[in-house]
Amino acid sequence: MEHPRELPELKIDRKALKLLRERRLYTQDEFATAAGMSVRTVQRAEMGKPISAETLRSIAAVLEIPTTRLLAPKPLPRGYWTGVCFGAAGICIGTVYAVYAAMQGTSNEADLGVALGVIFAICGISSALLGILVNKFRNSYETSPSADSEKR
Repeated sequence: MEHPRELPELKIDRKALKLLRERRLYTQDEFATAAGMSVRTVQRAEMGKPISAETLRSIAAVLEIPTTRLLAPKPLPRGYWTGVCFGAAGICIGTVYAVYAAMQGTSNEADLGVALGVIFAICGISSALLGILVNKFRNSYETSPSADSEKR
C-alpha cells in the first residue's frame, strides 16, 4: 500500500500576511471566504504557525502575489554569528589591551592590542563570509531543477 506523499509545512511571514490582507481591506473572515479556507486557518497563518503548500498557494492567489513573497525569511547562517562573535571579541580584546597599555605608558602592549584586534577582526570577517557563502550554496542547490529531480 502506497503512502500519500506528504507536503512539507511552510512558515510564512506573519507580519507581511497581515499587512497585505489589511491593505486589501479584508477582515479575517472575508479573507478566509475569498481563499476558500476556514477563519482558523487564516488566524493560524497570521500567528506564524506552519501552513500547507496548498494553503500558501490559496493565500497568494487571493493577494495576487507570488508565493515566495509570503515565505518567512530564513535565519542567518550559523557562520555569520561566529564571525560576529570573533569580530566583537577582537574589538574588545584589542581595546582592553590598548587601554591597559595606555595606562602603563608603554607602546608594546598597545601594539599587541592592536595586532590582536586586527587578527580577531579578520577571523570574524572570514567566518562571516564563509557562513554566507555556505548558505548561498545551500540555497542555490535547494532551488536548482536538478535538486528537485534528486528529491523525487
